[in-house]
Parts: sequence; structure tokens; C-alpha cells
Amino acid sequence: MKRLLNMLCLMIGLVCSFSACSHLSEKYEQELPSDAFGTMKLVSPLVSVESRAVSASNFVVRILNGTEKVAEYTSYSKMPEIITLPVGVYTVEAFSPNLQDAAWDSPYYYGKESFTIEKDKLTEVTTLICYFSNIKVNVDYSEDLKALLDLDVKVNVTIGQGSLDFLATNPNATGYFKAADVENTMIAVLTGTVDGQYITSTQTIAGVKAGEARKITYSMKKIEEGELAEFGTVIIGGETFVIDGTCTLVDLGDIKVEVPEQDIQDKPDSFEPEENPGGDDTPGDDPVVDETKPTIVGDGFDIDEAQYPSEYIDAGKSLKVLINSAEGTTLKDIYVEIDSETLTADILDGVGLATEFSLANPGEFREGLSGLNFPVGEEVTSTNAVVFDISEFLPLLGIYGAADHNFIITVTDSNDQSTKKTLLLITE
Repeated sequence: MKRLLNMLCLMIGLVCSFSACSHLSEKYEQELPSDAFGTMKLVSPLVSVESRAVSASNFVVRILNGTEKVAEYTSYSKMPEIITLPVGVYTVEAFSPNLQDAAWDSPYYYGKESFTIEKDKLTEVTTLICYFSNIKVNVDYSEDLKALLDLDVKVNVTIGQGSLDFLATNPNATGYFKAADVENTMIAVLTGTVDGQYITSTQTIAGVKAGEARKITYSMKKIEEGELAEFGTVIIGGETFVIDGTCTLVDLGDIKVEVPEQDIQDKPDSFEPEENPGGDDTPGDDPVVDETKPTIVGDGFDIDEAQYPSEYIDAGKSLKVLINSAEGTTLKDIYVEIDSETLTADILDGVGLATEFSLANPGEFREGLSGLNFPVGEEVTSTNAVVFDISEFLPLLGIYGAADHNFIITVTDSNDQSTKKTLLLITE
């Protein structure tokens, strides 16, 4: 009698689920066996959110068998209540449909959970949790600085390929950025008129991760006589102040979900459902970093891995190296050595370069370096953050055929602390 009732419930579920067969992939629709199937019901995904009410009703839902997509629904609200599947192990994932490189007030959430289909049984998935999965950014100013800002003041924030302008006239703006890597680099550039003086102030923040909220707060710091601070400064009442930004990590205030602890999966380490929704890559241990030394990192890429200029040129993407020294210091020099199989000294001389040059003291190479949009002179020595954009140099590399090109970069700060990195570019 009990088995008869179970089969009756299963058949009722099948009537509902077969009406939505068009949602299944062609393979699963054609090969659905009549004697080895079960059903699945997804209870509305739970959302661990950053202090806001979020509904999962519009989340995209996918069902995967390994890496193969079995079914996809444009929103949870349009998903059948009961789905029929062959026996086996599956993964269901749900995510908000608005993942962008950067967007205003558009948070992104992603979650996944495994489940098993058994013959003649209904499997309920009740603890699928979608986590906040991009980077939230806000910009603010100290009260004394706010009174001096003109209407043209803005802060351009860039993470990976995403970029947003935070206007001082809209202090409540919230930006959301795609986390392209396990650890991302954020660049914030303040420009505009402060107390009648036009300034630029650049900060580079490394180690920004998916699921974090960051707040950049700008304030004024008085520069004592003898201190070097020519970049991002204003003179007020005969005294010099530097305009500097401080980035802090903000508590997102996640909602505590009351479900059995053993049913909650660990928070995923990476979120790239559009490209690899079933992926489970796990990063290695974070390296120990000496925070007193300058840092040299790739903007959206690992500088310790070879890069292929053709990929950047074909995609119209820039190739930038982000150089930083510790707070309270400035950069003293960026020294570059080019060790290339094809770019000889004669060829480099033809474009106003050499196999070795200093960006801080470019000498006769200033014009050639500036022509390639490399920072030179005081653009290096007056700040602790420089963007070394190699994009305009990339086409030259491919002219002379396949080769390895090593850019050996040595950075020294005002405390004579140094860091060296080699960027390997391979042309094919």
C-alpha cells in the first residue's frame, strides 16, 4: 500500500514535470529511461546578503550532470515545481542574472549544491545558499574635505575590466564589480577641483576578494616642511595638504540562515558561473607579503605567469602593471631591463628606447618613453602608486616574429627598499 501511494505521488509529479520537458537538454529529453528515474524539487534558494532584502525568484537556475548542462530556467519563479531526471548525481546552481564587469546597485549572488536522484524517489533540495559574489565599493570624504570639493570632483574606480566614476555630488552611490580573480587589484583615481586647485590622487589596493565590501574615504593630511608630497596636494592658508584615500573593509552584515549546520556547504572560493558554473577550483595558501617593500602586480593577471600579447591585442584589452610602495613613502625609481630574443639594441634605439632604462631618470629616453605613455620623472617620484601600461608597446613585439621577451622590473622606494619582478611576454 505504501509503495502504491509513493508511485501515485511520483506519477502526479511526472505529469507536472513532463509539461516542462522543453527545459531539459535534447539528450536528457530523448534518453530519459522509463524504468530508472526519480524526481527533484528545489525549495527557494536562500540568500546570504549584504544588508538588503533580496529575492531569489528571478535567479537563473541550472542543473548539471558533471560538466554537462541538463536543464536551465531563466528564473526560479518559472521553474517547474517537480523535475524528472535519470538516477545519478547532479549539481543545481542558482545565480542572479545581472553579472557585469561593473554596475550601479546591482549585486551578484551565486550558489550551488549537489543532490542525488534515486529510482522512484522525490529528492528535495532545501539548503541551496547563494552568496554575495562580487565586490561592493563606496566612496566618502572627511567633513573638512567635503566643504572644499567642487562639482567636478570624481573618483574613478577600476577592478579588472570594470570601471565606474563616483561623483562627489552623489555620495550615496554604490558600485558592484566582477571579481575576475581570487585576489583582485583596485585602482582609485581622484580628480577635480579642491579649494580652487585641480588635483589628481591615485591609490592602488591589492588583495581585494569576491564577497567583500570596500569603502574608500578621502581626507586631508598636513605636510610638514621637508616632506615630499607634490602629487595630490592643495595649499590652504599657506599650508600644504595632501589629499589621500584610505580603503577599509566593511562588514556586509550577512543574514544568519537557520538551517542544520551539516546541510550547509562551504562558501565557494571563486564565482564564474557564466564560464565554468560547475567549477570547484581552490586557491593555494596566501603567500606571506612583506608590506614594507614595494609591490609589482599584474592588473587582472598573474605577473609570474607568461602573457601572450596577441590575446590582449585581439581582445582590445590593456596590459598594465601596478606598482606600489608602502604608505608614507614615495617611489624612487622604476628600472626596466628588456631581455628579448628579437628586440635588439638597434631596434629599440629606433623607437627611442634602450635595453635598459630608468623611468624616474629617463634622460635621453624621456621622449620615447612618454610617446609610449610610460610614466616618467615626477610622475614616478611624486607618488607611491604608478600604473605601468605596456599596451602601446605590444604591437612592436610581434613585428619580428615568435620570441620570448622578458621585462625585468626593479622598483625602489624612498626608503631604498626594492622589489624585482620579471614579466614574460611570448609572441607566436
